[in-house]
Amino acid sequence: LLLPGLGAVSATRSLLSDELSADESERLDVTCISIRGAPRANEPVPGALIVAGIVPATDADDESVYNVRQWLRLALGSGTAAPISLVLNSRLRTPPVELASYQPVYALLPYAVRRVQNSAGYR
Repeated sequence: LLLPGLGAVSATRSLLSDELSADESERLDVTCISIRGAPRANEPVPGALIVAGIVPATDADDESVYNVRQWLRLALGSGTAAPISLVLNSRLRTPPVELASYQPVYALLPYAVRRVQNSAGYR
């Protein structure tokens, strides 16, 4: 799960810590695009790839879009066993060529992820 910033990573990990078992947490990599960087040359293909919040580069040193494109290329180039890939809330004016074969899906209803208080506390 590649997220746009450390705040999103921290919030996501906090929400998931209560919901996932230790084994599930170990298999899930939640990180920031700028920290994780592009996949290495011998990077194994992930079972699934979720990228959230792709935004245009803010300056010449920002490689976030480049890194996301490299991850998408890894997923697309993996042959018949391509992982499930999902790109959420892309804010790019022109989608990268790696998204040309993707099927756009739209939500007609707004959605939100938030904590809910129940009798056992927050969830």
